[in-house]
Amino acid sequence: MFNDNKKLFENCANIIPNWKDISKNELCNKYIEYEHTNKNMSEAYLSAIICNYWNSIDKLYLMSTTSATPEDCYEWLINSILYALKHRKWLDKDNKLYGDPNGPDKVINRCLKCNRLNSYVASNRQKRKLNYTVESIERLEENKTDQYLPNYEFKDNDIYDLTYDMVKEAFDKKDYFVAFMIDMIVNSDTFDSFEEEDGLYTQFNEKKLVKNLHYIGMDYCIYFASRFKITLSSVTKALSYISPLSTTQIHAKVKKSLKKLQRDKNLLCA
Repeated sequence: MFNDNKKLFENCANIIPNWKDISKNELCNKYIEYEHTNKNMSEAYLSAIICNYWNSIDKLYLMSTTSATPEDCYEWLINSILYALKHRKWLDKDNKLYGDPNGPDKVINRCLKCNRLNSYVASNRQKRKLNYTVESIERLEENKTDQYLPNYEFKDNDIYDLTYDMVKEAFDKKDYFVAFMIDMIVNSDTFDSFEEEDGLYTQFNEKKLVKNLHYIGMDYCIYFASRFKITLSSVTKALSYISPLSTTQIHAKVKKSLKKLQRDKNLLCA
C-alpha cells in the first residue's frame, strides 16, 4: 500500500519542475498560493509535501513499535500535513510563528508529535475501558447478581465509528457514491446552524453535500485512503465514476441513496 501510494504522490508532484529541490516550507506556501486558483498545481504541491515528509513514517514507527502500526504512522503523517495546511498558523499575525520562514515545517512537526501523543492516550484510554468492562463482567459472573454492566455515555466518536463500518462496507461493495456520501455527511460541512428562542439547532443541507461531492480533490482522496486503510489508487479510481456526474445527477443520486439508507439502516439523515 505504502509504495503504491508514494508512487502516485510522486507522479502527481512531477508536474512541478525540480520539486525535489524545493524546500518543505516553500512547497507548503506554494500549495496555499494555488489552493483556490489552480487545482492541478495545488494537488501537485500537496503530493510533493507528502513525499518530502515520507521518511517520517519510519521514524514515527521506530518510536512507537509497541503502540502503533506502520499504517497508524502513515495516517498521522497525512492528518498532520492536512491539518497544518488547513490552519496555516505561520500566516496568522497573532501567532508567534508568523513571519518565521521555517513556520510550515515547525507546525507540521508539532502536529506529528500531537497526533502520536493523542493516539497513545486514546489507546491507553481504550485499554482501561476494556479492562474495566472485563472486570465488571467477571464480578457479575462471580456474584451471580442482576446488576447492569457499566453504561458509557454516547460520544461523537461512537457515531464516527458506526459510520466507519458503513463507509467501508459500501466501498467494498463498489458502491462508491454512497461511501463518499456517508463520510461527507459526517465529516464535512453539510449542516447549517440556526438559533431559535429555545436553543441552537442544526439542519442538514443537501446543497452543501452535493457541492462537496462535485468538487472532491486529491486532499480528500488522501484523507479517505488513510482513514479507511484503502490504497490511494483504489480511491482515485472510485472517484473516476463520480467526477463526470453533473450537479443535477448528483442531486438525484443523493436523494435516492438517502432514501435507501433510511430504509435499509433506519437512518434519519435529514
